[in-house]
This record gives sequence, structure tokens and C-alpha cells, in this order.
Amino acid sequence: MNASIPIPYLVGRWVLAVGLGFYFARIERFHRERIPVKGSVLFTSNHPNSITDAFVIGISVPRKINFVATVRLFRFSLIRWLLTRCGVIPVNRKKDDPRAMRTVLDTFEACFSVLEKGEAVGIFPRFASSPASSALLCSTASMLPSRRLFLDSL
Repeated sequence: MNASIPIPYLVGRWVLAVGLGFYFARIERFHRERIPVKGSVLFTSNHPNSITDAFVIGISVPRKINFVATVRLFRFSLIRWLLTRCGVIPVNRKKDDPRAMRTVLDTFEACFSVLEKGEAVGIFPRFASSPASSALLCSTASMLPSRRLFLDSL
């Protein structure tokens, strides 16, 4: 069962919806009825501007999504507090700190934990600028959390 949506998440969603309403002339949502209202869901997007994607997905989906975001966003204590309350999961990318790549396993464990609780995770597995290699790598990376969850349930 899904946990209740935290107040900071709801407030942030409302602020983003208002802001995006000014930025975009219109946001079209197709097949919202296909989004499960409960149970594990993995949202993936490989658009180059993942921050905008997170905002649009976050306001378009009626349930809380635990997005994965760069550790660089967690540098400032107030922002770290807000992101943590909203369920954002930090990930250390190679360009953030190549020596700390072992922490990526912690990120996957956090994603697994969220999915095991029946919640939603949003990830942006963009690895390369080449469309062909990017599509293959994105599909592989986005499958890792769901594959583990499936195998563990057998």
C-alpha cells in the first residue's frame, strides 16, 4: 500500500504546476488511466532535460514519485532537507565524483526498497548523446531495479 504523500511534496507539486503553467502553453497528458494508483511503478525518461521531465511527470501523475537525482542537489542543508522529505534519492554520477561510484549501489538499494514498499521510482538513465547507444543503455539501466524486484519475488 502507498504511504501518504508528504506535505512538502504536495506543496512542491502545486508550486511546480503553477510555474509550469506559465512556462508551457499547454501540457498534454495521454492515457493517465494507465498509471497504476497503487503498487510498484518505475518511471523512466531519457530526455536530455531530465529536470523538466521530473517536474512534468511529478505534476502529471497523481501519486508520489521518488525521483533519483544527482548528489550535487543535496549539497545545501535546506535543499537536502526538502528533497529528502519529498523522497528524492541521491545518486553519485561519474562526473560528480568518479571515486565515489560505489555509492551507486546504495542508490539502487534505495530504489529497490521503495519499489518493495509498492511505491514509485522515477529515473533518468541518459548515458550517451548517440540515440542508438543511449536507447540500449537506457533500457538496460532502467530495467535493473524492476528485474531485481521480480527475481526476488520468485
